[in-house]
Amino acid sequence: MKKREVFENFKDDVFKTCFYMVNNYQDAEDLTQDVFIKAFDKDIDSIENMKAWLIKISINTSKNYLKRKNRFNLFENLTHLVSNLNVEKEISNSETKDELVSLINTLSPKLREAIILRYVHQMKVEEIAKTLGIPVGTVKSRIHKGISNMKHKTNSKYAQQLMEGNLDEY
Repeated sequence: MKKREVFENFKDDVFKTCFYMVNNYQDAEDLTQDVFIKAFDKDIDSIENMKAWLIKISINTSKNYLKRKNRFNLFENLTHLVSNLNVEKEISNSETKDELVSLINTLSPKLREAIILRYVHQMKVEEIAKTLGIPVGTVKSRIHKGISNMKHKTNSKYAQQLMEGNLDEY
């Protein structure tokens, strides 16, 4: 696959990952460029799973950026995430969406990563494990813990539906 094809095929996934990590459009654009510069410095022909590899570079590049900028409030505005969750049908009003955004803001970066990869990128647990370089059990644990943490921080009907509905899928 040529570099141009790689860029065209994966630029949206890379941008989306960077955007959800830094929550700033311009920074995400800059980071997307950085990701492809880093990727194209390597021998891309030998990469087995290009998407997972690029997303891993995206996450690492975004984390490094956040460390440099000392910005650990990663997701002040995750309204876009709501539209990608499988429980979209249960979300009927903006108050519930705001509640979800607030709940996700309370998660640690490791739990947020797992939630983003699972529900934004619709990755399978095995793909997430490979992307993050962690065991499958750890991925399942992080997803479960993230949803559990959100559930315990609210008594809303939505949190209960999220807990019951999404954990059965992996």
